[in-house]
Order: sequence, then structure tokens, then C-alpha cells
Amino acid sequence: MNWAHVGQMRTDMQCASGTTSLRAWQWVGLDETNQPDTCRKWFAKDGKGGSIPIQDTDLLDPIHNTDLDRFTLAYLTCALWASHDDDGEFLDASCTIDDLSPEALGSAIVDCAAFQADFADLLAKAGTDEQNGHDYWLTRNRHGAGFWDRGYPPIIGRTLSDAAKSDGSVDLYVDDDGQVYGG
Repeated sequence: MNWAHVGQMRTDMQCASGTTSLRAWQWVGLDETNQPDTCRKWFAKDGKGGSIPIQDTDLLDPIHNTDLDRFTLAYLTCALWASHDDDGEFLDASCTIDDLSPEALGSAIVDCAAFQADFADLLAKAGTDEQNGHDYWLTRNRHGAGFWDRGYPPIIGRTLSDAAKSDGSVDLYVDDDGQVYGG
């Protein structure tokens, strides 16, 4: 099957390692007459000449957020819980994951997938997927809690903390269109 590039996410996404800038690109399969087929794939370019496949393309559509893995769902739940609007109200009081913009959701999916892939061995020795997703948000945004204060051996806690912090913080905000964006 031949493939044709048909779209991309509109924002750069930082890899969980903090060293690689990712942009998600969508490709559509072409049938034998070079007409678009129903097969679509998303890839995140890794900045080193390679790409990372995003297996479930429905995850890039916020209506399908129930399909998120436990780590990513906990990450996003914590993000809304720990972020506040301009009036100081926490976002989870008025927003849900369904309110995330496609860009914010796509960026979170790629960050979480890359972090889990990069540190699978250490995460398996740490908490549950839910706890790890929660700690990833808290640690990368320096909320004063996270991987480093769970009592893990230093090789686990310190390594995961350093990696999460190297991703930089993400500040969520509600725009005029009512969607939640990250910046």
C-alpha cells in the first residue's frame, strides 16, 4: 500500500525525555488506483530521522477519551485538578477531559506515551499506572509532590523526577472558545 501525507497536528509536542521535539503527522493509505483508503495512521517524528507510531488514532479525537490508557487518563485528570482559571477556580470544577482542545489532548497523549516508553522499566517498579500518570503531571509542573517524594529508591524517584522536570511545565488555560489549551 502507498501512503500519502494528509495532515498534521498544529503544535509541536515535546517528547517525555525533554530532548526531542515531536510533531504528529497523519498519513492515509492509498488503494491500487491511488485513491484514499480508509486506513489512516499517525506518526510522531522523533527529530532524529525516525518516527514513533501512534497506535490508536481515535485518541486524537477528544470524543474518544474513554479509550485513553490509565496513565494518560490520570495525567489529564490531575492536570485539570491542579490547574486553575484566571479567577483562581480549579479547572476540574467546570471542565472535563472532553473540554481539552485537540492540540492539548494530542500533546498530552504523545508526552505520556513517550514517557511511558522511555521509562517503562522504572515505572513498573514505581506506583500504579494511575499514580504514575498523576505524578508525571505534578512533577513536570513542580507542584511540590510527585515521583521524588514517594519513598522510591533514588534510582527510580530521582530518575523519573529529573525526566519529568526536563519536559518543562504545561500551563492549562480556558480560551474564549471554551476549550482547554496548554501552553
